Amino acid sequence: MIEVEMRGLIHEPIEKAIHNLKEKATFEEEKDRLSILYNEGDFVTDVRQVAHQKRDLRLRFTNKKPELVIKYGKWGASDEREEVSLILTLEQAEKINRILNLMGWDKARIVTTKTQVFRYKEVEIALVEANGVTYFEAEKVIRHAKDIEKTREEVSRACKELGLRTISDKEARDLINEINERNKDDNIDLMEVSFKDLKKKFKPFFPE
Repeated sequence: MIEVEMRGLIHEPIEKAIHNLKEKATFEEEKDRLSILYNEGDFVTDVRQVAHQKRDLRLRFTNKKPELVIKYGKWGASDEREEVSLILTLEQAEKINRILNLMGWDKARIVTTKTQVFRYKEVEIALVEANGVTYFEAEKVIRHAKDIEKTREEVSRACKELGLRTISDKEARDLINEINERNKDDNIDLMEVSFKDLKKKFKPFFPE
């Protein structure tokens, strides 16, 4: 699957943004998510340092459901990346995390988000709260690369009709840096911090 996605900032209070979207779009669900974002190498202090990297590997828990996800492709404010995911049990997630650590994917960043998901025509609109910052992601998943350009235009048109302003790659990377700066303690050395420790610290995000 290929995920065609655009992003932008939400400057108004989240409650007002939700109210405005409900006037035109259909509310679908709320997601509480913890993501373990694996680094290729050491900790990242500025995401511009890794702008060239195409692999985005993460273990995430969405409403307590574990999933391994890899996204591949150029990333920024607007991107088209192949996405492959694998639904896991908690035991499988712990084992896969350990395998990745032993393969060298042992530095990671922990990100927790609360997301309100809407549907507008055939485009998913997600309002995401992360470390006190609110932004949106507008996306549509397609099967074939030949449909990327048409889908990009469709997603862009949906954003304009909803009054959502997309941002540039520079603004997107500045946004990620701001979110990361607000909680530096979430850089984790997974050879020193066990999966058990993570489950204890972030208990509300893990299944029992």
